[in-house]
Amino acid sequence: MIKKYSKKIAHLLINYSKTPSTEENIDIYIYGLECFFNTIIPLILLVVWGIFSKTIIETLCWLSSFCIFRHYAGGFHAPTQFSCILCSTMLGISNYFICEYQGVLFSKPLLITGICLFICILFSPIDSGKIVLSPREYYKRKLISSTIIIIGMAIYLITKNSIAISVVYAFFCACILILVSLFFNKKRRYYY
Repeated sequence: MIKKYSKKIAHLLINYSKTPSTEENIDIYIYGLECFFNTIIPLILLVVWGIFSKTIIETLCWLSSFCIFRHYAGGFHAPTQFSCILCSTMLGISNYFICEYQGVLFSKPLLITGICLFICILFSPIDSGKIVLSPREYYKRKLISSTIIIIGMAIYLITKNSIAISVVYAFFCACILILVSLFFNKKRRYYY
């Protein structure tokens, strides 16, 4: 469905601009619109959820921490656009329950942050297959993603509130996706 709407919008924009475009440029516009919709739909759903659940600050902190960390660390990518939107949205919504029941569901945030740092140092960044990283870029991303977790750990130590829990939980979600990506990559190696 997203691909269908992206094609329609791309053609409308090209017709509206009255500039000639090659088939390659049209494909690039369509891809860009697909990426835009894959980003904006979960964002809108999570903002609405945050308003509805009265956790907009926590939701936005989770979302920004998750996106920034995941940009540098990588991780599992869902096979379809729908599953990507669904997984991202469900992970964001689960932040509400972590904040609400943190004593039961998320009782050791400092330990979890330490485990996330360990996973990050060992395995990040995960190669998405779309971008080839030079060795220098690889270590730069590893350093940035590790630094992000250390900053999150400092935020937790200073504040110890639901916003800090949201930041730590965002790292936890992203690190789970790193491990899932490693698992699927290993399975693929055995089957091919």
